[in-house]
Amino acid sequence: MEIFWTGVATIAVLLIIFVVLPAMIDSPTKCHEPPLVRYTPEQAHRVTQKLKNCDVGMCEAKACAFRTLCQAGRTVPAPMAKW
Repeated sequence: MEIFWTGVATIAVLLIIFVVLPAMIDSPTKCHEPPLVRYTPEQAHRVTQKLKNCDVGMCEAKACAFRTLCQAGRTVPAPMAKW
């Protein structure tokens, strides 16, 4: 009976390692929803300050605010790293 439970525990650990954890890593969670109406540059500035800890790639609200600031000429995106 002990061998049975060892096998069950092993299968559970393997499922967590190869199924659950990759699914958690690959599925980004959205932090904040985008606005229904486009931000004004002033609103976008306040949003980027409020969401300073959010990543532009993960947070739709901050991404929208960042695009607005770029289009208004208030910020310039950093150049991509060359590998």
